[in-house]
Amino acid sequence: MIIFLTGCCIILCSGMRLKSMLKLIGLGIGILVVLTLIVLLLPDHIQSQIISPTRLGRFTGFMNPFRDQGTTGHQLVNSYYAIGSGGFFGQGLGQSVQKLGYLPEAHTDFIIAVISEELGVFGVLFVLFGLFFIIFKTIVTGLRTDNPFGSLICYGTAGLIGIQAFINLGGASGTIPITGVTLPFISYGGSSLMVLSILMGIVLNIGMFSNYKRKYGKQE
Repeated sequence: MIIFLTGCCIILCSGMRLKSMLKLIGLGIGILVVLTLIVLLLPDHIQSQIISPTRLGRFTGFMNPFRDQGTTGHQLVNSYYAIGSGGFFGQGLGQSVQKLGYLPEAHTDFIIAVISEELGVFGVLFVLFGLFFIIFKTIVTGLRTDNPFGSLICYGTAGLIGIQAFINLGGASGTIPITGVTLPFISYGGSSLMVLSILMGIVLNIGMFSNYKRKYGKQE
């Protein structure tokens, strides 16, 4: 879903005509309908492997976490406790209780809940402002460069960070089902941090050459 939505961001910024874009959306919807029908027509034992109780539990736990507090709703309920106990100013840096074994995956999927418990609303706003600043500067870099391919890389990077942040924050706050997606640049996770760092390095390189061309003129 993240890759698909990031691709949609790039397509929207590529200057594609509306008619072509609608055709592409229709094609995607058609493929999704066909795949859904194929899954529904499969034998029950295969369906149970594709639509497993664990996957269904993400939706049941999202819709009514307190009903399944001991099972599928355990993470989300403890995330609510962490966010609620933080208040405006938090319990203090390092004073989170939920991260001591009550909230599973507190260092990855639910790091924002721990930040909220320790630093409160202001800590969460600080993190959101930092992510917004990175996204904004990435988009500005894409607008300033005269290289179309470089612009699309910047827009795709900004879209990826924004989408990934929305999915993580939405899962921790109960807005959308939990997906296990990390919070960009904040959550523990080597592969996520490495990929995002590489993308930001490419964006900085694009911005550097763009500034160089504006200052010294086009390279021969």
